[in-house]
Amino acid sequence: MHDSWKAYTSLALILLVAFGARLVFAWDQERKIPATALATAPFAQETGNIAYSLATGKGFSNPFRRETGPTAWLTPVYPLLVAATFKLFGIFTVPSFFFLVLLNILFSTAVCIPIFHVGKRIAGLGLGAAAAWLWALFPSAIMIPFEWVWDTSLSALLATTLLWATLELAHSDRVRDWCGYGLLWGFTLMTNPSLGSLLPFLLGWVAYRARKRGSAAPSSGINPWLKRSALALGLATLCCVPWTLRNFMVFNRLVPLRSNFPLELYIGNNENYDDWYPRFLVPIWKYRETARYFRMGETPLMG
Repeated sequence: MHDSWKAYTSLALILLVAFGARLVFAWDQERKIPATALATAPFAQETGNIAYSLATGKGFSNPFRRETGPTAWLTPVYPLLVAATFKLFGIFTVPSFFFLVLLNILFSTAVCIPIFHVGKRIAGLGLGAAAAWLWALFPSAIMIPFEWVWDTSLSALLATTLLWATLELAHSDRVRDWCGYGLLWGFTLMTNPSLGSLLPFLLGWVAYRARKRGSAAPSSGINPWLKRSALALGLATLCCVPWTLRNFMVFNRLVPLRSNFPLELYIGNNENYDDWYPRFLVPIWKYRETARYFRMGETPLMG
């Protein structure tokens, strides 16, 4: 019984099983797909197209592999990672695909670590292990690293790491910990701005916990918890400034992170774009918006 419990709660074993499951799935799928398809199809989307432009010296541009000019369709971290891979292993090659799949597998596997520690802190070792095992064997988490060359696996790792860091930070008064928290948020926003929706809740909660735990206010009247929270938020914002300045210089308008929110909001909440159940005889396909993008350009379309 003791040995079974030790194996069940072993983070090393959980990581090994998670990595093995993802690797076996990738190996099985790779045998079924022609090499020519593996070298091209996974990159036929915005991330791959922007990375292609970066690797060929055209800058952060052309999300649809047409000469449409600079873009802020995505934030820079993952496209830059793909572009660096192209530089190392070749543009649209099987080695590039395998390297990125391996990175995605490592990202997805590493998610078990923050999940384990978050569960352990909240409800004990047993729950932490159970949560980590669920992620290790979750079918979508096993398939996505191979099927989607996108920031999905990295974003999952960053989101869970932020949750773990938030819980840990609630018990820390060290300025460097709060600085690290802010920098982690900055990197996350430059990877997937959608995760920014968590920022006010997580930072607000950890600030509340710090205030509740707090110490007496200094003579200046500014509480330490407020200073530390402002420092973390300021560093997260500062990480976004270079990208925002680049966007302003390129588009002559304020684009803090990504430019395509209006289009995604419209498509995601418009019944006319339902491919399976259109309300009209001639549905308005999202590909028509892509054609409008080619014709109008990014700034006018998103405006």
